[in-house]
Amino acid sequence: MRVGHWLFAMGRVGQVTAIEEGGVIIRASSLFEAGERVTRKRRIRELLTTTDLVRLRYTSPPIRMDTATDESEGVVSVDQDELSEARELERRLRRRWGRADGMSEPDGAYHDTLHDNPALSDHDAVPRSVDILGFGSHYLSKMSHAAHALVHGELFDDPEVRRATSEAEKLAETLNDDKLRLDAYSDGGVAGSGSEGSGAAIIRFKGTDVTLNIRLVPVGRRLSSGRAEWVGLLLILAVLRRIKATVTVRLDNIQVVNAYNDGQWSYERNLLRRNDRDLALMCWNLMAAREHDGLGRIEAKHQRGHAERRKKRADFDTHEVYNDKVDAATHTARENDAVYVSFAPLSTDRTVVWYEPLETENVGAGTAYEVTSDAYRHITLASQRRTANRRSVEKDGLFLATFSQGALGRSAKEGTAVRTTKMMHGHLPTAARMAMWGGDKDGSLDCACGTTLEWENGKVAHLQNHMYCLLYTSPSPRDS
Repeated sequence: MRVGHWLFAMGRVGQVTAIEEGGVIIRASSLFEAGERVTRKRRIRELLTTTDLVRLRYTSPPIRMDTATDESEGVVSVDQDELSEARELERRLRRRWGRADGMSEPDGAYHDTLHDNPALSDHDAVPRSVDILGFGSHYLSKMSHAAHALVHGELFDDPEVRRATSEAEKLAETLNDDKLRLDAYSDGGVAGSGSEGSGAAIIRFKGTDVTLNIRLVPVGRRLSSGRAEWVGLLLILAVLRRIKATVTVRLDNIQVVNAYNDGQWSYERNLLRRNDRDLALMCWNLMAAREHDGLGRIEAKHQRGHAERRKKRADFDTHEVYNDKVDAATHTARENDAVYVSFAPLSTDRTVVWYEPLETENVGAGTAYEVTSDAYRHITLASQRRTANRRSVEKDGLFLATFSQGALGRSAKEGTAVRTTKMMHGHLPTAARMAMWGGDKDGSLDCACGTTLEWENGKVAHLQNHMYCLLYTSPSPRDS
């Protein structure tokens, strides 16, 4: 969308005059009261009069108009058929999806804006947040509330975040320091082979600590420690979003530290291939809001983890002590705490990929989730999984297919062994690798095909054409 484009929204035609961070400003036009018209090239065109400037948010994508033009000062004409089709399309959208365009709404601080209009507005099966069964939930001891999680849950409405924010703001007000400097520590933990985890954070206010954590589950793939680390960093930015201070955050994941410090412009190349891009963009949105409000920068630094492997606890410095504390805090989540898959985005000016799984994929019927990993890889894996599930349904029936997925989980991959594949395609190990496994000795043996095989100094590469036969005989070159 660019300056000069013509749009249709809320029953009005408008021309884009300016582009802002949260939307566009359009010069809106309305029909004349008498309904004036003109004819151009045997086509009837409606005449509209320019009325006012309005703001159209990105959360409400409009309809492009191709035939709108300026007739004269303050007068716009548009093809009657295109205008009628645009009106009918908007009516159908409203009836089907309840779409509401946010024209002429005042700007707000987006880091505290309620998400009444979520980024996804074209799917009635996905409300503002949904309850979904996480990946690997069949490994949990019970399939109940503890196994379910929220997709696009509101981060600032979480009880832990609200409590920590209130405590932090009271402590900052008590200190009453215009040049407040704070140390913070974050960490992420993963358990159950990636079926669940948590992110934790500790913020130091002189002699008082504010600690919080949030439970996480994945959908579609195992939970990575990197995603849990991003959540820990996000918690600090969320709690301190209204506190003026210079903050140094220390965490033990150098990839997250580098990505956060490099900023969004370095990250946006191949954005859809980036893992955990939703959390990274939320962190940068909160950081941009702090800089806009003049609240001070939050910088991330790498802290080498697990100091207990290198020194005695009595020799820990302050940062190592708190890194150990925040690591322990990732294991203090309570069973009744809210569980999240993802959080509602703080801005919607980004490409979002959603996926609606089948009932046989063990996430619950009628739900969908945002793809936060490599979108292309997700599409490939999802298509393979759906094909396998369809074959399972055709072979065993719907009940057995869904029951086995939910109760037993997906079985291990049944594929051709790597060695057999290499033999079939002629990609056998090199002479150096064969010598490493075969040893440096001389030897000979009779092959199953009747040939006597001989080798010197462990050089067996020239015998690779007979190795398939050797699988059925003994001893092997390695045994000699």
